[in-house]
Amino acid sequence: MTDRDIFLANDGTERALALSYADPGDRAALESLLALDDALAQVLRTTTTPAVGQLRLAWWREALAALDHAPPPAQPVLEGLAAHLLRHDVTGAMLVPIVHGWEVLVEEEELGADAIARHAAGRARLFVVAGRLSGHAGDPRLEA
Repeated sequence: MTDRDIFLANDGTERALALSYADPGDRAALESLLALDDALAQVLRTTTTPAVGQLRLAWWREALAALDHAPPPAQPVLEGLAAHLLRHDVTGAMLVPIVHGWEVLVEEEELGADAIARHAAGRARLFVVAGRLSGHAGDPRLEA
């Protein structure tokens, strides 16, 4: 897939621009990582009751952790992660903090500084995993 194909397939979004800069061998893995973040955001967009949102996010936590010892269930995002991301020295357990980041937005009635920091810390795992894809595993700048 060329950079132009990626851009057109993603309707010219910023995501397409980011994917066009990724190494061609890592694009599918990065795209699957971003699809996970989208799926978790969708949980929040479609949940009106915090308890239901927490249950749905708990399912994601368990499903991601299970990727380390079982094949994925018939769910496109999990299948994509298993097929493209986990072969890059990434585990399902490494992805669980992303769910924790989204969970803050379900649990908290008011988003104070602490809640925002916990949300950011969880979602920052996206960048840590993306850094692993680009060969920067263990870089202290990513962990910071």
